[in-house]
Amino acid sequence: MQTGSEQLKSQQSVMQSRNMYQGKIDGIWGPKSIAAKVKWERSGKFAPAIPNNGFPLPDRGPFPPGVRRLKDGTLTCTELETRVATKIEAPLVATPVEAPVVEPKLEGAFPVPQVTGNQPQQDRQNKGKFDGNRK
Repeated sequence: MQTGSEQLKSQQSVMQSRNMYQGKIDGIWGPKSIAAKVKWERSGKFAPAIPNNGFPLPDRGPFPPGVRRLKDGTLTCTELETRVATKIEAPLVATPVEAPVVEPKLEGAFPVPQVTGNQPQQDRQNKGKFDGNRK
C-alpha cells in the first residue's frame, strides 16, 4: 500500500482528475479520500484493480485502466497527463501579439561619395596612391 505523502498526493490527483475526489491534494488519506476511493471502486471503471474498501492503491498493480506507476513511486493517469500537457502547450497557442513596425533610418547610415565634374582628373592624380587591388 502506498503510504508516503507524495504517493498519496498522486492518488488524490488521479482521483480528482477523474472527478471522484473533491478535497485538497494534501497527502492525507482522510475521510474524503476514502469516500472518493470507495466511489471509484464501485463505479465500474476500477477493474482490473482490486477493490480494498477505500484504502490507497497498492504499490504494485494491477491498476485501474489508464493509471500507471512512475519510477518515483507516484501514480499518474491519462487525464492528468493530458491536463499537464495542455498547460504546457497553452503558451504556444496564445494569441499572437502584433510587433510594432520600426522604420529603418537610412540617413547617416553610410557615407555617400560626392561626385564632382573633375572625377576623371582626380582618378589620374590618385593613381598609384592606393594599396591593394587598385594600381
